[in-house]
Amino acid sequence: TNALASPVAGLNNAFAPSSQLIPLQQTALYVANGLGGQSVLTLAKYMYTGGTWAWQFFPLVPGVDNLQILYGIGTPGTGAAAQYVPASGVTAGSSIYSVRLGFLLEGQSASANTPNATQFLVLGTTVTVPSDSRQRRVYEMTINLRNAS
Repeated sequence: TNALASPVAGLNNAFAPSSQLIPLQQTALYVANGLGGQSVLTLAKYMYTGGTWAWQFFPLVPGVDNLQILYGIGTPGTGAAAQYVPASGVTAGSSIYSVRLGFLLEGQSASANTPNATQFLVLGTTVTVPSDSRQRRVYEMTINLRNAS
């Protein structure tokens, strides 16, 4: 049998009566086109449901034009972030003390009186958007991770 055909394929049944099987799932966040051409922050999950593996999509927040994430890393034991890096710059999860989130949010069509700027700086990344009538604003926040120190 194909091991991916079922989350229990290939497993023996020698588990204790109180054991639990938790199916593997993959999750991703991304910005997609939503209704009326407005962007939307979307959650995608690859999971086993109804006898098959499939992606399921869940629109979360309309109007998120861009999302940037930086991880605050430092020396373990210090409890403080020394620098903020993208995911590719994280070498050990135990060295993450905080997370910075940057959002470029957009309003609905015709929410701005005049075409606004076409470039915005979101956590150090330049984001270029079309010249249109959507009002846009940048919001950034830093979240300290609990029990990271």
